[in-house]
Amino acid sequence: MTQRRWVCARQPQIDGRAPERYDRQVDALTRSAERLRRFGAMMQSDTPPVDVVLPELRALFGAAGTPYKLVSGLAVVHHGYPRLTVDIDVLVTRDGAAALDAQLAAHGFSRLSERRLVHDATGVRIDLLREGECLVGPRQSPPLPSPLAVAGSELAPDVVALPVLLELELDAGRRQALTDVLQLLKRLDDGRYTHVEAAVRRERRAELYALREEALEELRWESANES
Repeated sequence: MTQRRWVCARQPQIDGRAPERYDRQVDALTRSAERLRRFGAMMQSDTPPVDVVLPELRALFGAAGTPYKLVSGLAVVHHGYPRLTVDIDVLVTRDGAAALDAQLAAHGFSRLSERRLVHDATGVRIDLLREGECLVGPRQSPPLPSPLAVAGSELAPDVVALPVLLELELDAGRRQALTDVLQLLKRLDDGRYTHVEAAVRRERRAELYALREEALEELRWESANES
């Protein structure tokens, strides 16, 4: 069996805390989520306020000392595709989910199940994707990696890096996940795409390339209809 290879990156630290640049970029993701929620609220009044919950969730994980990485919807927003998301998906270590329990009440969260938390004030759900388990979806996916073993984004190290995000979305295989991949690929120039493809697992590269070609075709069609 081929061993999975993940690029590891540590969150930068200055005197035990992230540097100012990291704080600004973290705030940027919260602000992006807030803008999307306000836009969504113009069409429907019950858009979950994930932007309100995100800072509190980060505080919860920090207080519990639990390693994590943000994945799925919020990670997609961070990497450039602005779409609404109704919950927060978090990659955690094998034992990290249980370690949160002592801090839940103090930070305004409750546990709904072994793999799900809820923010008490807003009802926003937090899905815990645990190291070693497999994603639920139409495909047979490999076991999830540890958040300590995958690269974080250069701008916000608690969000998975783009190649990791694309792999996880392809592993999930759900329609929304594949749409996310397509939209993210539309935002990459050729040089950036080549770099990203090289960092993705070999067995996912053919599918990634096919989606890249579809993304380029959509861009050509959009350009032709704008002119």
